[in-house]
Amino acid sequence: MTISVIVPIYKVEAYLRQCVDSVLAQTYTDLDIVLVDDGSPDNCPAICDAYARKDARVQVVHKPNGGLMSARQAGLRVAKGDYVGFVDGDDWIEPNMYARFAAAIDRYTPDMALCEFYYAFADHNEPSTQHLQRAYYTKAQLAQEIYPTMLYHAPYYSFGINPCCWSKVFKKELLEQCLYPVTPKVKIGEDAAFTYPCLLAAESLAYVDGCLYHYRNNAQSMTAAFDPHLTETIFIPLDILRTYFDTDKRALFAQYQMYAAYLLQLWVRNQASLDCDLDCIIQAYNYGSGFLDYAAKFNGVYSTELAEKFAEKQSGGNTIQYDNPMAVQENGGWRYAYGNMFYARLVKQYLIE
Repeated sequence: MTISVIVPIYKVEAYLRQCVDSVLAQTYTDLDIVLVDDGSPDNCPAICDAYARKDARVQVVHKPNGGLMSARQAGLRVAKGDYVGFVDGDDWIEPNMYARFAAAIDRYTPDMALCEFYYAFADHNEPSTQHLQRAYYTKAQLAQEIYPTMLYHAPYYSFGINPCCWSKVFKKELLEQCLYPVTPKVKIGEDAAFTYPCLLAAESLAYVDGCLYHYRNNAQSMTAAFDPHLTETIFIPLDILRTYFDTDKRALFAQYQMYAAYLLQLWVRNQASLDCDLDCIIQAYNYGSGFLDYAAKFNGVYSTELAEKFAEKQSGGNTIQYDNPMAVQENGGWRYAYGNMFYARLVKQYLIE
């Protein structure tokens, strides 16, 4: 059984050799190693080609820069394995990681398998915890024990199953089904956009205990600077997941709502450099950015009246019935027919100050 290992690579010259060497050193040797040079401007392309000359298991894809999702999709197109895993170009793995996965696959033949991992900081490692109790889950057990807390496991915000793709292996056909439809434009939540659909489509899951992957925590990858393009991409995973979680099964939809709150908090932190208070920013996610311009005329300070007046103006005064308990208590159960004038107050309860 061959396992393909896809390594997307962009500007990771300082870490690339450690990464690829850890894959080549696997005790499980039936590997198809796909190095995807995503238009890296440093020496990464030459390093990749050198590895391909040394080891016949290594194939290299050179492509124009298109982002992480584009690189993963390009790697999958040439992957030869029965199962597929990922390793980011600045991370590294334990020597027995794929041997452990192979053993679980031989025993259970699951659609997916996952392991724990380390958050690798400069001076210490922190192990992940994903709340799994079995070595193998059938579809019925997934539905009963995993799906209800998959995206959210209290306290806020803890994933029940971390969406990272690099601590998992997937049956190739399952991955093709869920990875290719994801737009390469996604920049945040790109793993969640296909790992959760894979989990929902999977008929079985194997769990390999122990931390086998080292995720390099790079503080410089996160910035407090305002990103004017974030709004265009941050909610793409929600649009994708909505088709899977928009269901009458309340437990699944509750998961979707909590993940939406999580992404909203990231967006709020990005927008916080604007001259509006937190509640205005939250309400603007529902109303659109025009609300921020409107709020700025009132010193950027949110009020219930401000949100109501904006909705009244945009709706032309038209109202609709709204049975949310907050609305019922305050006005008998209605709102203006534009956005949701209660939005900021409804969702802020899920955010951490």
